[in-house]
Amino acid sequence: MKGSRSTLTAFALLLALAGIVRAQQSANDYVMSAIGAMQKGDNRKAIDDLTEAIKLRPDYADAYMLRSNIRVQVSDTKGAISDLDKFLQLRPTSGTGYYQRAIYRLTDQDTKGALADLDSAIGNGEKGDYVYEMRAELRSQGGDFKGSLEDLDAAVKLNPDNPNYYLRRAWICSKLDKPDLAFSDLNHAIAWYEAGPQKPPPKEPEKPKPPPNLAAKEDAPKSTPATDALATVGITTETKNPSADDPEMVPMIAGAYVQRGSIYSERGNSAAALADFSKAIKLLPRDAGAYYQRSMELEGKADLAGALADIDEAIKLEPRIGRYRTEHGVILLLQGKTAESQVDFDMLVKADPEWQKFIDGRISEARKKMSHIP
Repeated sequence: MKGSRSTLTAFALLLALAGIVRAQQSANDYVMSAIGAMQKGDNRKAIDDLTEAIKLRPDYADAYMLRSNIRVQVSDTKGAISDLDKFLQLRPTSGTGYYQRAIYRLTDQDTKGALADLDSAIGNGEKGDYVYEMRAELRSQGGDFKGSLEDLDAAVKLNPDNPNYYLRRAWICSKLDKPDLAFSDLNHAIAWYEAGPQKPPPKEPEKPKPPPNLAAKEDAPKSTPATDALATVGITTETKNPSADDPEMVPMIAGAYVQRGSIYSERGNSAAALADFSKAIKLLPRDAGAYYQRSMELEGKADLAGALADIDEAIKLEPRIGRYRTEHGVILLLQGKTAESQVDFDMLVKADPEWQKFIDGRISEARKKMSHIP
């Protein structure tokens, strides 16, 4: 009788193990079906298949990750975040998981949560330049320029070939009153652009990569066709550096010329400042700010006709910018057209009396530059 119980117990254990194996295989089948549906563009079926896989294996971390990716594609951001919450409960040391959730939280306008996730991503080994870049941007938006600078330093160190990092760091340096560092970064980015597109180095044969969303875990199930297939999905964690002929770089480089021109102007190098403002305008003819900066530089050189032409163009492009209208009035005043200049000033003060203080400051500054004006 005792032997019979032992035999029954062993048989029950075998049946239970067989059930687990069948459930795992069935869950993998659903995952494979989901991937196939996703590749065909049937995201709804893919989500349904993954839901069935999770029912069979509630601890199937990779199924949650895959379903979160697909839910984002159907604009279910909250569902995607919920899936990543579960994934990170199962894989709490997955830096990629935290980075991915940070992206989704930003989509859901949860900046505070995104920052916390980026901290966790970096703390768990996801230390690519793209992570530091994202955190730098969020830190700067929150006024943490020092932290943003530290992150951009890390991004540049990891990927010194991305001009965007230098451009962003130059802007942060200007906020931190570090003109020398800003000037150096602007020179680097502008030199990259002026050199033109470079021939890319020959690519090395790509090495097989592990699934990007799978974290090492001692008790994780061995690789299956389903988990291998997950390597083809998920958030890309590689930075694509722009080329000099990328149209999206045009406004950024134009802005770099304007920023560098302003530094030249502050250092008394008017010729270099004017050259940079002119380059910005040539590159981006609708850059009202570049016309404004060049107008002020020409005003300081007593080229009032040129200054007036530039500020007229700036106002034509951006008629609602008050400082452009102020500059227009200042130039008319310097030309001795007091009544006409007062029209500009009255227009601004009527809209907001606070403009009077700014106007008085600009008139005082202009009179110092051109001391022959009474």
